[in-house]
Amino acid sequence: FYTYNFNGFNGHQFNIRTRGLNSAIFWGAQMLAAWLYGGLLDRQGPPAARAIRGMTLLVGALVISLGLAIWGNFHGPCNDGFGWDKAFPCQLDFEEDFPLVLW
Repeated sequence: FYTYNFNGFNGHQFNIRTRGLNSAIFWGAQMLAAWLYGGLLDRQGPPAARAIRGMTLLVGALVISLGLAIWGNFHGPCNDGFGWDKAFPCQLDFEEDFPLVLW
């Protein structure tokens, strides 16, 4: 996954400084999510409540991740809204394409 995400996708999608920012945001989000999920999953409670809490977090993360991936593929800021295509790379920059930071 990391080879695809950082080289195959980011290498064709972003210029060099935006790739650096993207990597920093990615790892920061990983650390924040681990801290939040760890705190939520390690709370005390009966085993059934902990299982329900875990499944709820898992389903929520999948819905958000897949929803953003599908939206970004078909309505992203690259290639006039036609989504990402390795054959037609675009070099997005975080200063010129600011909504990209939110995406």
